[in-house]
Amino acid sequence: MKSSVPDKIRSVLIKALLAAAIPGGIWCLGILCFVVFPEKVFLALFSAAVLFSLIAASFFYRPLLWGVWGIEGALLIYFACLTPAMQFKGVKWQSPWARRPQAVFLENRKIRFTGVRDFLYRSEKDFTPRYCEMVVSIEDIQHIDLALSHWDGMESVAHTMLGMQFSDGQYLCLSLETRLPEGKEQSAIGGLFKQYELIPLLGTRRDIFDLRIKHRGEDFYLYRTTLSKEQSQQLLVFLARNLKRPPEFYNTLTHNCSTALDLFLHIAGSGPVDDIRLLFNGFSDQLLFELGYLRHRRGESFASLKSRSFIPGKSAGIADEKE
Repeated sequence: MKSSVPDKIRSVLIKALLAAAIPGGIWCLGILCFVVFPEKVFLALFSAAVLFSLIAASFFYRPLLWGVWGIEGALLIYFACLTPAMQFKGVKWQSPWARRPQAVFLENRKIRFTGVRDFLYRSEKDFTPRYCEMVVSIEDIQHIDLALSHWDGMESVAHTMLGMQFSDGQYLCLSLETRLPEGKEQSAIGGLFKQYELIPLLGTRRDIFDLRIKHRGEDFYLYRTTLSKEQSQQLLVFLARNLKRPPEFYNTLTHNCSTALDLFLHIAGSGPVDDIRLLFNGFSDQLLFELGYLRHRRGESFASLKSRSFIPGKSAGIADEKE
């Protein structure tokens, strides 16, 4: 007797669930190790061993498959519902990211930024934490800069930042960074499992840029963008308003420092940009050059612009702000 259509559909569904159970189990392994039992390696591995044993057994005894997906489904739902407030309740943050900046709109189209980082560095690890307040006029913003900083000689990956110059001499930097709890180091895998926050860090040029140039010795490039004055004002206002949003998780692939580029492209009025250089953001400066968003000389090649935009160590070319 031929199988009925519902039987065929059921057979295909079961095979699909069996095939998906393995990658689902691998993801659940990460949830167990990083979220459910972060400090209890034995419990995490034991739970994962039980889950994978059930997956293996379900290939021979299909009714177990529903139990497997019951466990995996519960873990996936818990992970999806996990918020930064739940994950980081009572957490003490490492000093460089201990304080989130805030913004208040004032009269006469001014904005007061508090919690602007202005650490005094003697070396990368030896510093005096300090914060300042900046009151800026929306009308006074002159231009937006884009900064890319490469570390360990990696060309394809960079940290992207924005700088905002005001006519009164103030310079405000935006750096979206990984906010690390005390005792944790950043890892690419941990960044997939809601282990860190993404913090919109505001700081002075002396702090945000000089830290990477002078004390970390990174390859640093600073470009003037072609955003108009009106677009620059829009970006400033958008940034100030978004500081009030609830904290968000950092994600290694989808929500990281490159989000600053998304903000830039949104304000620039660019449509969706489907280019792998947004993933390998070390090449994002070339992409923005091709899109016409980096100011350059008439007929100048990108190679020439990049060479001119390089900032050598010891903060040459970047004037320190007044104490």
